[in-house]
Amino acid sequence: MRTFLLLVLLLFTGLPCWSDPPRELNDEIISQRILQMKNEVVKPRYDKVVRSYLRTYTILDRKKAERILGHQIMYFPIFEAYLKKYNLPDDLKYLAIVESGLIPDIVSHAGARGLWQFMPVTGDYFGLTINETIDERCDVYKSTEAAMEYLSRLYKRFDDWELAIAAYNSGGGRVSRAMKRARSKDFWKVKSYLPRETANYVPAFIAASYLMQYYKAHDLEPKYPNLDLQLTARTTVRKKLSFYEVAQVTHLPMDLIEYLNPAYEKGYIPRSSGGMPLVLPSRIMPKMITWLNEGQHDTKWQNQVFGTPIFQSRSTDELNGAYAPLTYVLEPNQSIHQLAHKLGCTTQQLMIWNNLTPEDIHAGMEILAFRPIEEKIRRERERFQTIQRLPQKTPLRPLRNTPENVYEKKINRFLHQGNYLFFWVEREMTAYELAQMLPGISIQDIMRYNQYDFALQKLKPNEKVKIKQR
Repeated sequence: MRTFLLLVLLLFTGLPCWSDPPRELNDEIISQRILQMKNEVVKPRYDKVVRSYLRTYTILDRKKAERILGHQIMYFPIFEAYLKKYNLPDDLKYLAIVESGLIPDIVSHAGARGLWQFMPVTGDYFGLTINETIDERCDVYKSTEAAMEYLSRLYKRFDDWELAIAAYNSGGGRVSRAMKRARSKDFWKVKSYLPRETANYVPAFIAASYLMQYYKAHDLEPKYPNLDLQLTARTTVRKKLSFYEVAQVTHLPMDLIEYLNPAYEKGYIPRSSGGMPLVLPSRIMPKMITWLNEGQHDTKWQNQVFGTPIFQSRSTDELNGAYAPLTYVLEPNQSIHQLAHKLGCTTQQLMIWNNLTPEDIHAGMEILAFRPIEEKIRRERERFQTIQRLPQKTPLRPLRNTPENVYEKKINRFLHQGNYLFFWVEREMTAYELAQMLPGISIQDIMRYNQYDFALQKLKPNEKVKIKQR
């Protein structure tokens, strides 16, 4: 009885009973947005199937949606490069969301694999090597090019993108037969003659397109991967090379190396006279190339003197600690694409890091980018950790010429106190300028430790600022 009364009380007071009911979609608003969407591949339409996919993204499985939104920074620039090469609509990049959720080595119940979900026979037809040691369906670059070639052929056959992507899912023959039965070339009339998965394929594509364009309206926050996964480079390896060796040379975690090279099934790159690709964070690639060029991997790795590799990745914050945020000014007559090329990143990365739209870009604006910290700066950052702990200080106050404060000035204005490293601000500056001045200290940490609301928070001379947690 007491439990019943409690439930009634919760109901009438508006408090949640066990858990809040899931939010529902506003069909009228979403329908208007979809009708306004610009898409070269599909005709905008909002039906119960599209709604079902959107409900999963925005209500039932928000973590999946936020992971997809974050992983676009790794894969979309690659997709866009190949789409441009094959002169295909840019919106086709959303197809990989439908196929794999942007997971590079995912396997379907039917045996399709990779970002573009090639079956073994289809992958082999488009030149992807599949054997015991390598599965190029998981190679981001090679599988993407194969997918572009396949989509090009399907569009030439059907002269309609909705039918072409439906054929990508279930095969051209099945779509052709359905078209004959429906006596139509309109996908929405043909879909009732297709298998359920294929009939839902175009609606799923519409939902994926909507997610990428309107995720902010649903309070979804992209979960971006660490910078070592965003800023990568490729080189070619001709001799057999194990991931164990790569980890020893680069000091990268084994799982990060495996994630960037998902096509290799046995933990090594097989020997190949034509060369096999190796993908690593761009900051570490010069060191790897130097080691390869010196022929140091001719000797079997078992006979070399190495330490124990790191098998499990460090936290994102630790991995991002290898990069420094720097600001660049967009010069007159310089495009955002040219700046990205100069900085060794992609245009999309600059747009995401700075929360920009094409309309925001103009000459003279400041652009935030991330660059690897050089060894000299890395050593300087390590020096911070060797500063001796000073006596506890009484309540915060401006620096005065007391013996204690004079001593603090002599150690470059750093102070270990409690669980934090502090910095005494010498002149008026912003929190962002302070972060740039101190190698390895991020503006995000400064804002969090000091409860600042924005990066341009004004700091006064002699202000004491938390900069690092011990």
